[in-house]
Amino acid sequence: HRSEGSDLGELAAERNYYGFLAASDIGAETRLNHVPSNIPTVDLEFVRSQQGFQRSLELYAVDDLINARREWRQAFGPLTSNQKAAAAWLAQSHGWLDQSIIAANAALLHNDLDLRFPQVFATIYGRAGHATNLATSTLLAVTRQESAFAHRARSRANTAPQSTN
Repeated sequence: HRSEGSDLGELAAERNYYGFLAASDIGAETRLNHVPSNIPTVDLEFVRSQQGFQRSLELYAVDDLINARREWRQAFGPLTSNQKAAAAWLAQSHGWLDQSIIAANAALLHNDLDLRFPQVFATIYGRAGHATNLATSTLLAVTRQESAFAHRARSRANTAPQSTN
């Protein structure tokens, strides 16, 4: 028979809502359990050499997101797990954060928090946090959840309804 404290200690080691609650209850540090991906060079070079990814990144660079995503999906589909991890890194290295997050999730890189939860735009989020009196981490979390940092995403919250008269 285990004690409740022991059960909470084990739960507090997990990176999820209940693990964070357990850590808070017992006064333990929250564990994020970050494990960076070890992407083999051969997989990264393979992904970089694929014409579909090259076209996709060029289309992304000129802001043709519809065609960039089409090319990406076509090239991404047949990849191995390691190659998908390499593609996630490639997208992030080009600033295509939403695609990087999607690819990291598809590659099951649950513990690579740098890919899945990028810490970006520190100056912009710092200013916004100061102006709104919200923590930078809160602003990053909302952006990550709502748009995965897709730069074209726009909120409809401040849009006035159209008159039907």
